[in-house]
Amino acid sequence: MLVPDAPMASALNRRLDQPHFGPFAITPRRLAARRREQAEDRLAFLEIIETTDLNWKETSYAVGNILQCWEYQGTAEAVLDYEQFATTATHTAVDCIADMDTTSTRLTEYNIDADTSVAVVGFKQLTELERSILPPDYETIDPFTEESFDHPPFRILDSPAAIVDVVLDTVTPENADDVAVVLDAASQYSSLIESALEAADIPYYGGPGFTDDARHRAFLQLLRSAHAGRDTRVGDCLLYTS
Repeated sequence: MLVPDAPMASALNRRLDQPHFGPFAITPRRLAARRREQAEDRLAFLEIIETTDLNWKETSYAVGNILQCWEYQGTAEAVLDYEQFATTATHTAVDCIADMDTTSTRLTEYNIDADTSVAVVGFKQLTELERSILPPDYETIDPFTEESFDHPPFRILDSPAAIVDVVLDTVTPENADDVAVVLDAASQYSSLIESALEAADIPYYGGPGFTDDARHRAFLQLLRSAHAGRDTRVGDCLLYTS
């Protein structure tokens, strides 16, 4: 089974319910290279610098263009089809990269046997170079399904008591002046945390009436506006400058 990226391959391999020799799901690059993928842009850059007269700026520019065109057009020479990139430096870099043992080179030369049963998950996410290794006949599988399913609830902490414990582990009498706990005053956590702080002799300022102070409200609104990004209105800013 071919997949577009390593995380998806790992997720599918973890779901196997019976022993399987070798990887069940794998990316085209890993299949062709038979090794962990290397940073071929770095390897190509160093090779060109050492074996040609190109400077680092020309080399960096050429390598980026070559590898990108190779990935999405299928050949290393594809970049030369674009007049703005078909420079002497690019020709030199193409000749050098084509002779290197890179993952893209192995992918270009690799072909899956026609009698091999192949399934492709997320075919549209594969690049032209990755698709080039596919046999004439293969099955495609959509990574998404139209069927609904239940998923377990997501919780960072398991219970309200665990949340209170985290607050008590973080806040101490020494750093209490530098810590703020922001929560919904109407939630169950407000009274739990206040009681826990009192029991631990940790000073705090808040509770009922805290937001009734105009200065406190203005400060909280300032914090909200500061993190609102492009949604900040001019009127909000005028409120704090007045």
